[in-house]
Amino acid sequence: MILQNIVDYIHTLTSDESNHVELEVKLLLDQRIRAPYFLKKNVNDHNIDNIKTTVMRIMHNALSHGAVDMTQTINFIETKTSGNGMFVKQLCYINGVQDKAKKNYYTKKSIIPSIYIIPTDDTTNDMTEKIPYKFSINMETVEATDVDNFDIIRFRLRYSIVFTSDLSDWRMDLTFVKETRDTSIAVLKTIRDGLFAKTVSVENLAGDFDWTYPDRIELEMEYIGDIEDFDISKIAQVKQILALDEKTKSTNKVVKTYQECICDIAQILKPKLLYKFKNGHFGLKQLGSNPIELNKKLYH
Repeated sequence: MILQNIVDYIHTLTSDESNHVELEVKLLLDQRIRAPYFLKKNVNDHNIDNIKTTVMRIMHNALSHGAVDMTQTINFIETKTSGNGMFVKQLCYINGVQDKAKKNYYTKKSIIPSIYIIPTDDTTNDMTEKIPYKFSINMETVEATDVDNFDIIRFRLRYSIVFTSDLSDWRMDLTFVKETRDTSIAVLKTIRDGLFAKTVSVENLAGDFDWTYPDRIELEMEYIGDIEDFDISKIAQVKQILALDEKTKSTNKVVKTYQECICDIAQILKPKLLYKFKNGHFGLKQLGSNPIELNKKLYH
């Protein structure tokens, strides 16, 4: 009922190029991500290898269902006078070099308090099934002018996967985040070069990227479909996307009926009589040799 009320509220919102509604589901797999205290025991520990293993498994499986794109941005953020939101000046980079034409400004405000979802299945050993989620709805509004002071500078190296077919309403973002409050040019250049200078493909992240350098690692799903089409089934798709591995693929195979299985065996053992199995006249009993009654006459 609560989820349906949220969906109904989302449908009342207007989303366009100037005022974009952001629907986001973030996996709380890194303890360094801000979250309520009661969730911390459900979040992976600070071991980077554990985080890397989980992230790369999810990304590897997702890559077979969409195309990847890499972006580099520096967000200069002002939060002190923005109420429950923030003002952002965003600079975009390509291989560590700024693309000045893509500089933009926007404000981001939370529309509703974040909702935290805690998996309750204790029977599985799959870490993906145990990761808590954070569901957020924000409004991003395009701004035309800059501000003078910023209290956070956030560097983001992001790998995004846009899905195809029935999952195309979602995008997966893997983001390596580094932050500082030091606005000196020397510090900013050092972080920029440390995060952006070396271009690493998503396939080689596990071995060629320094996972200890970012301050935190974020993996999230953002809804990119039509807001008017958003419903509860779209939320359920998030779990489907995260479970795109061999185990899930096997459970998504077409399940054959009992008679279809009999026909498959009959095609090998009794191909000339296959039509009788297909029309249901024959069944499991007719797959083997027909038993005969042994009486005294036959015995002697």
